[in-house]
Amino acid sequence: MPPARIRVGVVGCGLIAQVMHLPHLRELSELYEVAAVCDISASLAERVASDYGIERWFQDWGDMLAAVQLDAVLLLTSAATLLPPSLPARPACTCSPKSQ
Repeated sequence: MPPARIRVGVVGCGLIAQVMHLPHLRELSELYEVAAVCDISASLAERVASDYGIERWFQDWGDMLAAVQLDAVLLLTSAATLLPPSLPARPACTCSPKSQ
């Protein structure tokens, strides 16, 4: 039986997410499942979710973490909109901030 895929949430649906991270995660779909995306722009989050076949989208990262069981979160926001310093210990988080 193959191992379970890692369930990933993506915070920030901008250019870096759309041209780098989401396409790579799609290519590695046997290993990763993008379970949800989040962006401060609801229309962008909804469009990216639709474009990539992702079931859930959110405008608030806290709502995403509360509603979706995730193994990892990619933080793909600019430094100006980074999350508060206290994140739950689970899921694991990684950052790829944009330069300002």
